[in-house]
Amino acid sequence: MKISVIICTRNRFDDFTKTLPSIAAQTRLPDELVVVDTSDEKKLEEYLGSINMPFSVRYFHTQPGLTLQRNHGIRESQGDLLFFFDDDVVLDVNYLAEVENVVANDINHEIGAVGGKIIEKSS
Repeated sequence: MKISVIICTRNRFDDFTKTLPSIAAQTRLPDELVVVDTSDEKKLEEYLGSINMPFSVRYFHTQPGLTLQRNHGIRESQGDLLFFFDDDVVLDVNYLAEVENVVANDINHEIGAVGGKIIEKSS
């Protein structure tokens, strides 16, 4: 099963760069990260080209609009499972593995979508 993580962002470079380590630390890495950016500057594109991630990273710059961005991410992704995360998310290290396990064990194919629990962590 291939996993695609799709992140739509706009003018939140600092938040986005704090999210990447959370994705790279997953016990089940995604097969690809699809970034759909509508920022005024393409600072994120340059940043992504300068770092090494343990999975494929593809960057797209589109017109603003979250629905437009998500649809673009869907069209460009190659995964069987698509994960949409905000550009400031910090995931539990087992998040992708747990969701993949739930879907893989859905023998009746009844699951269409899943969500996660948001936990506020104190600094």
